Amino acid sequence: MRLLLYIRLRINLLYLRGVEKKFDKTMTKVSEQKLNRINESLNFVNQSIKRFQSLYSDVYKTWATQFEEKITKRNELIKDRLELANRFIESVEQFKKNPQSMSYLVFIKQYSDFIEVLKTTKYGDVTLKTALKSYQQISSFHAIWTRDYNAFQGLVGASQIIDEMKDMFITGDTYRRLLSYQTHINHIKKMGTDFSYQTAPYERALLFFTDIAAYAVAQNAKFIYKHLYQYYHDHKQDTDFKLENHIQYLFNTHQMDHMDLKLYFDGAQNQNMTAFEIRIITQVLSRHKEAKFIQNLYIKDGDKKIKMDLVLFIKGHIYLLNCHDYKGSITGLAITDTWQNTFLTTPKDQDQNFDKSSSLNFPNPLKENLKHIELLKQIYPFEYEGFALFNDEAEIKTTGRGTYLEREFLLYLDNIEDKKMDTRLAYYTLMLENIVE
Repeated sequence: MRLLLYIRLRINLLYLRGVEKKFDKTMTKVSEQKLNRINESLNFVNQSIKRFQSLYSDVYKTWATQFEEKITKRNELIKDRLELANRFIESVEQFKKNPQSMSYLVFIKQYSDFIEVLKTTKYGDVTLKTALKSYQQISSFHAIWTRDYNAFQGLVGASQIIDEMKDMFITGDTYRRLLSYQTHINHIKKMGTDFSYQTAPYERALLFFTDIAAYAVAQNAKFIYKHLYQYYHDHKQDTDFKLENHIQYLFNTHQMDHMDLKLYFDGAQNQNMTAFEIRIITQVLSRHKEAKFIQNLYIKDGDKKIKMDLVLFIKGHIYLLNCHDYKGSITGLAITDTWQNTFLTTPKDQDQNFDKSSSLNFPNPLKENLKHIELLKQIYPFEYEGFALFNDEAEIKTTGRGTYLEREFLLYLDNIEDKKMDTRLAYYTLMLENIVE
């Protein structure tokens, strides 16, 4: 009988040890039925220990008492947490309806300790698991909204800068400042219709950031056109007007420099050039990186509009280039008004009623250059030089200085003296007078 009692005692002790071990692994509220079963085992253990007076009796008795207290406290703790969890879940449901609420952080702070326990403890109770899941959901909602909110604030900030820049020159610092908003704009574009805020009032800013570099160039072009081109034409007749002073004023007050003006005037060039003119420009620039061209310069002369093929700025010199892509024989005198190009025709030319040997009269390019130089001197006094350039396959039989084949002209440029003279003001002045087609 005593043996059977001992066996039952051991079985109940093993059962209670197992329950305790399970409790240590997961926070689960003990049900009423299970609590009755545990109490029965505890009562049996307490009664049995009294009958077995041994060295371990006090140990078992102490453990049983502590275990009973542990279950009671565990149930009370979980009960409190379940009540907190239910309140938390209810609050989360409200935040789901309005995840943009800025009081989210205050709300989460109130439950911070509770949430930390949820994240670090394994629970068996469904309500507590639901509370943790709700926290993860609301955190995800708020994280998405936070990104949208920050992006929207970035869009508003960028829009304000763009509005401020309506009459500003975009310097490198301003450009870098604008680039800092690019991440926000990219997020808005990526989210598309899922973005949390209305962006319609800020479409101009979104469009601006589609190609910020192109828009910055366009903005600066508008600025220079207004504050340099228009200003020049409004004030060039003023007795005290000096272009160099106004340019320096723009440099000082708007952080501009010569590179900014170069970019503007490069974009203001007339583009309708012949293949021969393009070839001349390409070959000169490949050998002289510092050189600059004005392409197809149109200058007003009374009621007339005078065209000059190319104006070359190189090593302190300014050359007026009269370009003719003629082959065959070039004949004429420096004093005559016309020269002649004699050439052999092709079968295709003969179909157009040309003879096998045809000729074409054209204005004397050297006399044209002299007239054009006089016109340029009225605009910007300088020692200009004029050249007539012909295709390398031409044969020049003319008198007068300044007539070259293209290869001869390139060699001539290689050997000219560098006058160490700044011709940028001349370039700016002529470009400001240029009539853009």
